Amino acid sequence: MSAFVDTLRSIGLDVETAIALEQELDQLPARTKEVFMLRAQGYTQEEVGERLGIKQPTVWYHVWKCEHFRDLFSIKVPKKRTYIGEGVVTSDYT
Repeated sequence: MSAFVDTLRSIGLDVETAIALEQELDQLPARTKEVFMLRAQGYTQEEVGERLGIKQPTVWYHVWKCEHFRDLFSIKVPKKRTYIGEGVVTSDYT
């Protein structure tokens, strides 16, 4: 079993569901999967952006694409973004 399946099992999922979710995750683009895995490991969105050299809206986009997985790890993504000046973003989270 993979580390991802072990992680899913540790939060209470059965083996079959964990394997199915892993297969679904494998279908995502590489960058989306990379962003999601860092978030699932507990990195903040800011830390993910810094590690990967991408901006916050890009991190949010990739996490948003992982809808089935966000709920498992209680990962919040903005549902509405408000831009205030240059490069400053505030958000309401889902």
